[in-house]
Amino acid sequence: MAASILRRGMDAVETEDHLKLKDLYEEHGTSRDAGELYIRLLYHACTKRCRSTIIFLVRQYYEIFNDIEQIAIRQCFFYGKYKMRDKGDRKWYDEFVLPLVRSVSR
Repeated sequence: MAASILRRGMDAVETEDHLKLKDLYEEHGTSRDAGELYIRLLYHACTKRCRSTIIFLVRQYYEIFNDIEQIAIRQCFFYGKYKMRDKGDRKWYDEFVLPLVRSVSR
């Protein structure tokens, strides 16, 4: 994956620029590195406590990836919780993010 693409994505996460993230995936979403880019951006959003971006990325997960890719990426959501340092953020993640992933996966 190109470092410039990742840097653009991380900048968009930090500024919570969802349009920029969407454009990034429209440009590079079909590449074979799309899953890796997605995971790294999700973890970055968790580390930076960007709640609205985390929710945006969960929505994009269902729009961008097919069923097989979703299965491969799904576990990143459970680890993302532990990337958050604050217990309050982890509780929020448990209540609002993980149910979104669990509800469709069952």
